[in-house]
Amino acid sequence: LTHQPQLTALFAYNDLMALGAMRACRDMGLDIPEHVSIIGFDDIHLTSIVSPSLSSVRVDKYMIGTKAMTRLLEMVARPDTIFPWQEMPVELVLRESTCLTFS
Repeated sequence: LTHQPQLTALFAYNDLMALGAMRACRDMGLDIPEHVSIIGFDDIHLTSIVSPSLSSVRVDKYMIGTKAMTRLLEMVARPDTIFPWQEMPVELVLRESTCLTFS
């Protein structure tokens, strides 16, 4: 943030990193979302408790685990096969840490 003061939004690797970014912004005197919008990834329970509540990308962890296990068993059964990528649906859960900005 100190190296890119023009930054208006941040998409963190996961919710815990986003919460750390929120703390860093507050320490720098930046208001969320007025100065910087922040989005996390995972939609952990804590995101709805903090203030401002954290916007996050929700993923179905059970489905990811099921598909990963299925793929692992396929790879063991057919080790010479190259398997295609699999896409997983996600949901953007908008909360108080994001807002529209206009340049």
